[in-house]
Amino acid sequence: PEAIKAIRRGEMVATADFNAMNLAAIATECALRHLGGEVVPRRVMLPVRIIDAGNAVLWDAPFEDRPQIAWADAVGAY
Repeated sequence: PEAIKAIRRGEMVATADFNAMNLAAIATECALRHLGGEVVPRRVMLPVRIIDAGNAVLWDAPFEDRPQIAWADAVGAY
């Protein structure tokens, strides 16, 4: 949140978002699918998003309103 504010004020150029909430959601879905007997990928790599003045407003919002990665986008065609 502090980095987003600094970017919006023009005091910082960019930062990276690892989106811990989305990471936890994808990890939970992976665990539930595995426990349900579904084959899941051994490794899931989530993209790091660069946040700058052009998209900072998306991250200056409550977690539930921020961009999320869907399961299909996270795992692709494993």
